[in-house]
Amino acid sequence: MTSPKISFASIKCKFLEINKAHGGYFLFVRVNEAIDIDKVHQNREKFQLNFIKGTDCGQKELMNLENYKHLSRYIRLSFSYLTVEGLKEAGKAFIDLIEYCEIKN
Repeated sequence: MTSPKISFASIKCKFLEINKAHGGYFLFVRVNEAIDIDKVHQNREKFQLNFIKGTDCGQKELMNLENYKHLSRYIRLSFSYLTVEGLKEAGKAFIDLIEYCEIKN
């Protein structure tokens, strides 16, 4: 039995850059500066989502170093136990959350 092919190319949001997973069931997503990243983390449960901050994916002592500061704009999304339908629903909820957290000028 083969796994269903999932295309992330159909997920469109001007605020995100999605990197292809290499060997795992997760993605690192960079959220651009037009989004209040703290608001994203504070509101994830409101959108029934759970994900990890990029800064939680490494040694705490290193996160303040210049080489790692960019991780504060990243989110680690795991999808190892989701069906294709579950992925579609989660993707939609994630885009809704990101757009909800847009910084209005």
